[in-house]
Amino acid sequence: MTGPKEKELAGKWHERINTSRHWRDNWSENAGTERYIKEYSGVYDVTLGNLMVPAINEVFSYCQSLMSLMSHREPYIAVNPKRKGSIKGAVILEAAINYYWRELKIKQETDLELLDAILVGHAWNKTGINVKTSGSGSELKLVSENLFANRVSWRDMVFNIGTKRPPHGCLWMAQRIFRPVDDVKDDYGAKAKNIKGSPYPDIKEDYRRKMTYKEDINFAELWEVHDSREQKIYLISDEITDRFLEDPRPWPSYVKEFPFEMLSFNDVPDEPYPLSDIAPWEAQVLEKIKVFTQALNHVKRWNRQMVITSGLLKDSELDKFEKGVDGTVLSANKGDLATGMRTLDFGALPPDSYQILSVLDQIKRETNGQPEFDKGANTKTGTRTLGELKLIQGGANSRMGRKIARFEMHCENIARNMMAHIQANFDTERIAKITGNEPMEVLQAFGDKFDPVSQTIIFNKEDIKGEYDIDVKSGSTLPLDVETRDAVLDQVLQMGVQLASAPSLPPFVAEVIKERLRDFGIKGLEEAFDKQVQALAVQDSQKGAMAQVGVAKTQSETEKRQAQARQIQLQTLIEGHVAAAKAGGLIPLEQEVPTS
Repeated sequence: MTGPKEKELAGKWHERINTSRHWRDNWSENAGTERYIKEYSGVYDVTLGNLMVPAINEVFSYCQSLMSLMSHREPYIAVNPKRKGSIKGAVILEAAINYYWRELKIKQETDLELLDAILVGHAWNKTGINVKTSGSGSELKLVSENLFANRVSWRDMVFNIGTKRPPHGCLWMAQRIFRPVDDVKDDYGAKAKNIKGSPYPDIKEDYRRKMTYKEDINFAELWEVHDSREQKIYLISDEITDRFLEDPRPWPSYVKEFPFEMLSFNDVPDEPYPLSDIAPWEAQVLEKIKVFTQALNHVKRWNRQMVITSGLLKDSELDKFEKGVDGTVLSANKGDLATGMRTLDFGALPPDSYQILSVLDQIKRETNGQPEFDKGANTKTGTRTLGELKLIQGGANSRMGRKIARFEMHCENIARNMMAHIQANFDTERIAKITGNEPMEVLQAFGDKFDPVSQTIIFNKEDIKGEYDIDVKSGSTLPLDVETRDAVLDQVLQMGVQLASAPSLPPFVAEVIKERLRDFGIKGLEEAFDKQVQALAVQDSQKGAMAQVGVAKTQSETEKRQAQARQIQLQTLIEGHVAAAKAGGLIPLEQEVPTS
């Protein structure tokens, strides 16, 4: 694309992006997103006269506690075959996705996205394939082909005005990308020659002026535009409005949607940007800081004022006294210290302060739904009973469950995008490590492509054709605390003792136990249980064989006895007929008649 048409289209995209940025920035300012981020860092914009206001960083404790409860462990991705899918392909894809999830450290990305969703209200993840080539034409070679699933800052994402539910309702989406100017010029040649760049947004201009090697922090601001209507991808620079940096690229044929996934917890009807978790209860935290500051000032200031008889202390001694340094020795003039000095008493702290603090905490808890014990603190109750604590925990869990479901769905969407890229781009053979407990007969079906020592599978694109369903194992990201772990292990141990003396192990019970053991991730326990199951199977087989031998022996003995009984019955019948014949004179009495 060249000439006036390219100039017009490039200018149109610049205007669209700038308009959308202005719209987003207005929302951000009104919503207070930057303020919530500062509060998470401990910076609270609270003033109270000339008093020093200490921060009570409840935003930090809320975020950290919520993140710990929702994303404590790696999610386990389950893959099930659908149309034209196979069990073999499902096993490979499940192993591959869980393997790459760990290898690419995607949990670190989703943890940052979780923090964005809590503080800002929404978070973004981008999935794709990075392809690097060398040469051109017939000499073109593939250097690397890397799968990625990275967090994208909410500050770097814009979309068309009028969208109600991004990304599904978007006509287009654009991502801001910062790259060193020299790299951009090397990659795009003459089209990028006029790019001068600017300091990275986090670097202040006065600091940049003092730097000797300014090119190290000189970045170009690029925008990658995904147009769903034209199914094309454009790349533009904010400094060049009359052309693209490269020819528009078509969407990959296997990509049906945008490569971006949004995570949010508090949707607002008919608004594209969701609500921050902090917004509904921030006012109570700010008021709590003010009341606490007043109480602290009362204790620190009003209880230290003193009246001293004029001339009792020299000016130099008064200065040392006012500084209040521990261990300071004061020299007084002649006079009675008992009558010459008296501390002013302004009364005790008003009890209303405690009540106000308590009410503010109650309103805050009812709004954000996070009890103190979720943060490792004591929870105030009316009756101080275990039942009341369980009711509080039940209410918190019901709200937490909704967030966990949203987060698991977000992980499923990322995994589904990863699967699409794996199926379409993994042309050469790849290796994936088995992370689940697949049945041995399934693994053996892979033949020499499965290594039982390293528990890895070699596969290519042909092995994973078809359609598959993606699910995150429910609760796989949740923490397994020490008490729960010990309780479950005790149950498993007691069950193991019972199974040791059991004649057999029902398949349903075996699967339940294996499911519980998977949660711990302790391979030794899983292997020990598998050995016990195999031993019971061998015992059952041996007992079955012995039982079959016993049945055969009993059956033979029964048939023998039945034959003997029939012989006896036949002999008795013959003897009866012979006796009757002799009695009737049909045969002489002295004649012998054979009976067998």
